[in-house]
Amino acid sequence: LFEWHMPDGLGTTTTTLFATPSKARFNSQVERVFDLKRSPNQEWIAIAGGKPGESGMLEVWRIRDQQLLHRWELEGDVVYQIDWSGNNRRLAAASAIGVCSVFDVEGKTEVVQYK
Repeated sequence: LFEWHMPDGLGTTTTTLFATPSKARFNSQVERVFDLKRSPNQEWIAIAGGKPGESGMLEVWRIRDQQLLHRWELEGDVVYQIDWSGNNRRLAAASAIGVCSVFDVEGKTEVVQYK
């Protein structure tokens, strides 16, 4: 179970289409979390990590209802760092074995992989 607390000062969002909870629980299957990032539109959170020396995992959750949108399992090693594109459509993930993958969040596919 992964628990995320909104940083102080952000409060509850009331000017968008939904209210962001100040405390949210995500039942993540990422064994060890190395990075997490909130999307630029503040709707999703990405959780990255995995099992060192074995596999990586990347999950995208909708914050307002803590619903898992997609989970990618990556061969090789853990995902250490992630970052969102400015338009919220893609997520880049860098793994311990030097592979950088870019995922289409809405299409739930890997778009490109750099080795």
